Amino acid sequence: MESPKFIVEAGASDGVDTLAFVQNFPGITVFAAEPVKKQFDFLTDKFKSIGSIKLSQVALSSKTELVNIYIGRTNRELGGMGSSSLLNPSLHKKYFPEISFDETQLTPAVTLKSFFFSNNLNIVDLLWLDIQGMELDVMKSSKDTMQQGVKLLHLEISNVQFYEGMPDAKEIRSFLGSIGFKCVIDRVGAISGNALFVNQNLK
Repeated sequence: MESPKFIVEAGASDGVDTLAFVQNFPGITVFAAEPVKKQFDFLTDKFKSIGSIKLSQVALSSKTELVNIYIGRTNRELGGMGSSSLLNPSLHKKYFPEISFDETQLTPAVTLKSFFFSNNLNIVDLLWLDIQGMELDVMKSSKDTMQQGVKLLHLEISNVQFYEGMPDAKEIRSFLGSIGFKCVIDRVGAISGNALFVNQNLK
């Protein structure tokens, strides 16, 4: 099997997955997007000596514009920030009461298509989406990019509407099936989990 060359990671958070990519796939380049300034600054310092990680302080969305992001926080240094979202938290507060959302931050948002263009990407081996309820909006707004430029897709799917306007698992699975993505690993439980899809258009 050919070694992967390019990964796009949206929602890099604390960089644990980002680092795992470069450690497990020699020669890989990771294009990591993280909109929360405190997390982005943390990642910039953490990865300053790793040239194969390209960081962007942007959120992926359905439009290219300035948006407010709801910042998640706990009493730990970066705690809760991985739950930050462009969508207003709703049931998230019930399931994760230790995380508060008392602050918003203005951040640039771009479409997936624009992100690919700005980073000179045509095809990526893996698109890793962990963007707290925005996954379907991002994919729908860049449908052609998904079909023509993404070999594998990893994303979080929820059966609980943690954020206002968040799509349910059925909507996400239906859309991905309609554009030629087949689920090959499914670890979605009663509440949420992760799934891996392969793009059958690029076989």
